[in-house]
Amino acid sequence: MGAGKSFLSKYMTQQYNWKVVDLDDYIIEKEGATITELMAISEEHFRVLESKYLAELASLDFDLVSLGGGTPCSEENWKVISQNYTSIYLKWSGQTLFNRLKDNKLDRPLIAKLEDPDLIYFIDKSLAERAKYYERADIIFDGDQQKIEELLAILSDYAIRKR
Repeated sequence: MGAGKSFLSKYMTQQYNWKVVDLDDYIIEKEGATITELMAISEEHFRVLESKYLAELASLDFDLVSLGGGTPCSEENWKVISQNYTSIYLKWSGQTLFNRLKDNKLDRPLIAKLEDPDLIYFIDKSLAERAKYYERADIIFDGDQQKIEELLAILSDYAIRKR
């Protein structure tokens, strides 16, 4: 959340005409309900749908699949990811993510009602819990240490090789 997935998806579509799909958007389309509505049933319900549709997307012809932060945090999902995709972890500090998210919470069901101190706690806790999954990625881009141009160069090289 707030890592830059949407930016990179748009960039790869514009620069390389990649076929891109966002898993959350795919779930919304398939289920006819918003992520907020699906999460209201329960987070577990949403995670089951997330796994189902991640597996479905693996059989389709997309160049890039943008995943939510919780998607790689199950062994079942990680197996699908590692067998079908080159994974990229857009790594940022908790403070950077907080700065990006604090004024844009309403579209994000997991944080929409959090006050700033609770948001900081949520981000730090989520990063700590998910690190063991995120650190498995094929490419780790540390946005607090690297320039975005470095990531774009990696993706550009990958796009050229893929052709």
